[in-house]
Amino acid sequence: MKKNRYKDKSICKNIEQTILKQKATNVLLYLPMSIEVDIYKLLEKLKKIRTKNVFVPYISGGDMSVAVYRLPTRKTKYGLRQPNRSGIKPKIHTAVVPVVAYDITNRRIGFGKGYYDRFFANMKTKPYIIFVQRVDCQAKGIVTNIFDIKANKIITKGKR
Repeated sequence: MKKNRYKDKSICKNIEQTILKQKATNVLLYLPMSIEVDIYKLLEKLKKIRTKNVFVPYISGGDMSVAVYRLPTRKTKYGLRQPNRSGIKPKIHTAVVPVVAYDITNRRIGFGKGYYDRFFANMKTKPYIIFVQRVDCQAKGIVTNIFDIKANKIITKGKR
């Protein structure tokens, strides 16, 4: 676990630098599961910056929307953490998305539910999308579909 904390800290620093460079006002992050890059400290840090609005996914009824990141969060029946629903629909400028892997087209291989894919497909303006993972895991060929979201940047330990 100590090894993961070191990797996560390095990855979070890179995520933060990218977000600040993008000058994004509305940022979509995520509340990590244990197998994902732990970005909790980054969430709290960005939340304190007055020029940033921090959002996280909100899953309900098979669909994903966003909620303002705030405490307390609660655990869903699927074991995911999320805050209470916000009821707002902001324009997301930058999105940080956890991935299991990606293919040579930089499209996401996730957990198979398609929440992020459907969410981004319904946006008029696509945000700058950053994929994050602890270990660089790229498929050798094309294993995704055209509707799978595509990264503008991929951040892993050792890859920027």
